Amino acid sequence: MFKRLKSLFLKKEEDIEETVTIEGLSQWIAGKKRKGFESSLSKIRQKRQAIVEIIKSTKNDISLLEAAELKNKKIPKREMQLMHGNRDSYIKKTRDFLKNLDTDLDDLDAAEDFLKRFSQQLDLLNKSNNKSYYVLQEFFANETSKIARGIKSLEEKTAELREILSGSGMDRIGRINEIIDKINSRLSYKEELSRQHESQKKALEQKRSQMQRMKGQIEELKKSREYLDFENLKKEREAVISDIRKEEDTLSRMFSSLETGLKKYERMTLDMKTVNSYLKGPAYALLDDNGLLILKILENLKKNIKDGTISMKDRKKEKTFEMIDRLSSDFLDDFRTRLLKLRDTKRTKDEKMAKNKVMHDYNEFDYNLSHLKQKVEAAEDDLKRTERAFEKTEIASLEKELKSQVREAFGIRLTIAS
Repeated sequence: MFKRLKSLFLKKEEDIEETVTIEGLSQWIAGKKRKGFESSLSKIRQKRQAIVEIIKSTKNDISLLEAAELKNKKIPKREMQLMHGNRDSYIKKTRDFLKNLDTDLDDLDAAEDFLKRFSQQLDLLNKSNNKSYYVLQEFFANETSKIARGIKSLEEKTAELREILSGSGMDRIGRINEIIDKINSRLSYKEELSRQHESQKKALEQKRSQMQRMKGQIEELKKSREYLDFENLKKEREAVISDIRKEEDTLSRMFSSLETGLKKYERMTLDMKTVNSYLKGPAYALLDDNGLLILKILENLKKNIKDGTISMKDRKKEKTFEMIDRLSSDFLDDFRTRLLKLRDTKRTKDEKMAKNKVMHDYNEFDYNLSHLKQKVEAAEDDLKRTERAFEKTEIASLEKELKSQVREAFGIRLTIAS
């Protein structure tokens, strides 16, 4: 019967198409909710009246159970106590159940709340009264059966009421409103993302403009006379450093050919520190050797090789003597003077470069530019994250489900306008 009523109701609005804006969905569904409930109100009131009558009748049956006397009063005291205890419990719980049923069903929320609470309370009643009911069946079978039938009738009328609401689409209103709330929530989030995107985009453009201005300032600085002078000074310094390395490499190669002999001599002399310093770094050792102690060491090395104190193959011996002869006092003096002059020149250029303001400005620009590049990259990442979040926040699936729910509930083909 109720399925037929539902189909008749849907038939009235079958193939109806309606267009609603996203912003107007909540108001639109509220109107459908009100219309659907009003169309079923007379049926709901009939069911309400039937429910009220059943409650009244069941309360009367409970009173009859309360006043009922045992036909056989000659039962053990223990059984009598069991009967009284279970009857008192059964009556109290059943009365409380009926008392808590709010039958004010003049609006949809009240009707839905009634159905929800009825199911919950009936489940609790059945669980709590189950034992007492079966005990009382042994003493008051007719009375408890009538009450059970009354509760069953309530359950049936409530199911019929639920069918009426379902037939008018009211049973889907809750889910429809949930979907609309989700749509509105996602739209609000997308609007916030859109505002955030515009703000991030503007901030990124500002940072890019700052970076371009700074690059322009750096290019202008590079064209200045002071910067060109600095670059020339830098090149001159690099040339001096290159000359220093060449001199140091030359001396290192010369002393490298004496390494075998000097290591043997190192174990024989008291001046181990000087020998060791020349083995490790000839150029640095020479600059520190103000008295040219190395000349005496080389002379003694040559002498020990000649008298056989230090053994060495003939070919190696000849090369060692040749190198000792090359490392004369004049050679070492000239070499030392030349190396000191190169180092002084480098120091002078270092001082000039340190005093040059343009390099300080350049370094500051370069640091700020590097820092700004990092900010631009971070801003670009933020912008991309916002764009990805915007793309992922879709409402198409929710709109599809909403249309399906609306069609099932009201027989309406819904078009959602932006």
